[in-house]
Amino acid sequence: MSTPLPKVCSAFALVLILNTSFVLPAPVIAATGIEVKSQSAQPSFPNSIDFHLEAASSSKITQVALLYRVGTSPIERMAYPKFEPGSAISAQYTLDTQENYLPPGVWVEYYWTLQDESGETLQTAPVRFSYEDTRFQWHSLQKGLISVYWYSGSDQFGQMVLDSATRTADRLQQEIGASTQENIKLLVYASQDQLFGALPAFSADWIGGQAYPSLNLILLTIAPGTDAASEVKRMVPHEVTHIIFGQATENPYNSPPAWLDEGLATYMQEQSDSRFSSELQQAAESGNLIPIRALNSSFPLDENRALLSYAESASVVDYLIKTFGRSKIENLMARFRDGVTYEKALQGAFGLGLDELDKQWRASLPYPQPQVTAITQTPATTPTAARTPTESAQVSPTPAAQNSSAQSSFTPTILYWIGLVGGIVVVLLVIRSRFRPH
Repeated sequence: MSTPLPKVCSAFALVLILNTSFVLPAPVIAATGIEVKSQSAQPSFPNSIDFHLEAASSSKITQVALLYRVGTSPIERMAYPKFEPGSAISAQYTLDTQENYLPPGVWVEYYWTLQDESGETLQTAPVRFSYEDTRFQWHSLQKGLISVYWYSGSDQFGQMVLDSATRTADRLQQEIGASTQENIKLLVYASQDQLFGALPAFSADWIGGQAYPSLNLILLTIAPGTDAASEVKRMVPHEVTHIIFGQATENPYNSPPAWLDEGLATYMQEQSDSRFSSELQQAAESGNLIPIRALNSSFPLDENRALLSYAESASVVDYLIKTFGRSKIENLMARFRDGVTYEKALQGAFGLGLDELDKQWRASLPYPQPQVTAITQTPATTPTAARTPTESAQVSPTPAAQNSSAQSSFTPTILYWIGLVGGIVVVLLVIRSRFRPH
């Protein structure tokens, strides 16, 4: 999840737990003839983690595997290190954390399994470490289950971020019954460039914050200074809401629609985004509102369309709360937690489907709107397999303050294809006539 990035850059924070490799003894699960001499994990942020194992046995060791998992996920991943089979082995595996992206601040747990040619096996005890952004010296504050890390700015700046995060958690509990049961970590970077050094390659250049609900982790940019207070009130509640909303609706089948996730996060902001009302008005009056159904999944990467997506989502959630009350939002989250389809969740909580909600919401807007054709009904979203733990529920980047005209989409028609094929035939006939022997 992301929040819009204004002209002022913001910052993330991480705790520095691991600067060098861990070299630990590896307790044996079952006594065998295999003995582990040493093992280590050495992160090199943001590129890789090097895993190393030294082991010996009275018989030739023929199989070695590394198993690891990220955060609190139960999903284990297996890797096969390079080694020469023998009675004494040295195994090495490098995990590419650019290709297999890991955000900074996430916990990694790993262990080894070994087997020799006599059939003896060994499994080491799990080792846990934090994959950290070692470019900076981090400061930290904690209150309850919420921790804040930052490297630029005073202690008062860090306290301001922590206070905003805890206020948001309290509001979510009081207003819609959503509470956190797990630790939440916020990492505050001081500039967008420094934030981008911690994000996946090719991230949209207008992202100002990113929440990873399955990892209970938030990365954001807030620059200490005169605008820091308003940015904290805008960014921090938005991203904390994503995390707690993700926890409250987690299920093995699907994720709630992006418009609800982003709309609620925007609704909870202590500082609103001044761009939203003008974007919404302009789109409504020109007949360019995006159907709510089209906002079920990730928002457009185009900055202007993404900004409108945020504005619409915030307006829809505001309409739902004013029309039906906050208790209905709590009811809706409970239905999503059961993994039902979007249509069933909305029907159960509000007594209306997605297209009817779209119609009523548009009618509630205080702007004149041109007549639009009926929204085409498409099949309801069906439950899908759960995502892997390192994926965020939605990636909704935030547009920069500058605005350019929205890009329109183009859908080829039958006449277009007829014209295209006809043109190709004409070109081929001309070429044939030119090169025909005379």
